[in-house]
Amino acid sequence: MDKEFLFVVSIPRQAQAKKFWNSAEHKDKFDVINQYDLVDIDLKKYKGIILSMHIDQYLLLEMKDRIQEFLSEGRKLLFNGHIIKPFMDELGVFEPMSEPNMYDFAVVELGAHPIYRGFKTDELNLRHGVAGFFGRGGNPMPQNAKAILGFRGGEVPCDWEYETSNGGTLYVHSGNDIWMCFEDDDPQGAQAFTNIVEWLEA
Repeated sequence: MDKEFLFVVSIPRQAQAKKFWNSAEHKDKFDVINQYDLVDIDLKKYKGIILSMHIDQYLLLEMKDRIQEFLSEGRKLLFNGHIIKPFMDELGVFEPMSEPNMYDFAVVELGAHPIYRGFKTDELNLRHGVAGFFGRGGNPMPQNAKAILGFRGGEVPCDWEYETSNGGTLYVHSGNDIWMCFEDDDPQGAQAFTNIVEWLEA
C-alpha cells in the first residue's frame, strides 16, 4: 500500500518518535525519509509533507521549483520553524518580536483551525515551563493568508495558512515543532499530531 504522507527527518533519532508518525495509529500513513533523500524522491506520490524546524533550508531553497510543483495539484505542506531562506516567492524572513516581555508570548486565537481542535490558547502559553517556547515571533504572512494564532495581543501572527495561487495549501508554524511543544508524558502532543494528520487528510 502506498503511503499518503511524507515526514522528513532532519535530526538523529527523529524517525523513532513512536507517539507520532511511527505510532500504531499513523505508521501506515507515513513514509519517513532523511532530508537529503528529498533530492531523489518523487514528491508527487504524496498528498502532504511535514517539515520540522530542523530542516536544511538551503536544501529547500534548491528545491524551490519542485515545491511549487508539489503544491500545484492541491497538495499540502506543513512547515515548522523560522524561515531564513525563503523557499517560495511569497515567503519572507522570520521576524522575532522586539524586546518581548512574558505577556507578549501569550497565544491569541486569530482564526479557528483543525490543527488546534480541542485546545485552548492559554494551554499553549507555557511549554516546558517556559514562556516563548511555543514561538518568539512570526514568519511574514503572504497576501491573502489566514492568520490562525498570534502573539502580542494578535499583532504578531505565529501560525497562518496560505492557499497558493496554484491550488495547494501551506501551513506555517513560526516556532518549535507543534507536537514537541508539550511535555513527553503529555497526551496533548500526540493529539496535536493527530490533528495535523486529519488536516492533511481533509
